[in-house]
Amino acid sequence: MVFSKILVPVDLTEKTAKAVEVARDLVAAEGDVVLLHVIEQLDTPFEEMNDFYEKLAVDAQVRMQEHVERLSEGGVRARAAIRIGKRAREIARFSHDEDFDLMVLYSHRLDPADLSHGLMTISHQVAIAAKCPVLLLR
Repeated sequence: MVFSKILVPVDLTEKTAKAVEVARDLVAAEGDVVLLHVIEQLDTPFEEMNDFYEKLAVDAQVRMQEHVERLSEGGVRARAAIRIGKRAREIARFSHDEDFDLMVLYSHRLDPADLSHGLMTISHQVAIAAKCPVLLLR
């Protein structure tokens, strides 16, 4: 199965690379992959932290561009987007704002003996709230 528009939330760690690879393999020849990084907004007035957020956004853009270039070299149309806010909420909102066929993201494994620990991680919250189907990688 191939998809025409895939969203990949990225946290700028190595585990993100796997989600990007899977999206690359699942996107249609004329499809798009959109990488989204959400900078967690602190409980401080935004204006007071503007320089801090701007520095994080520049760093994220540089790091995400590496993924975009690898996808482009493989013939996949890709772009990066950055948002500032509460991560789960912003990822879900972004998935609603654009018409994605699929979201691919990484999530850690849950311990079957203690499902209460980690059950409401960002990836699980997003999977529940997303408008499109979600593929959780482990």
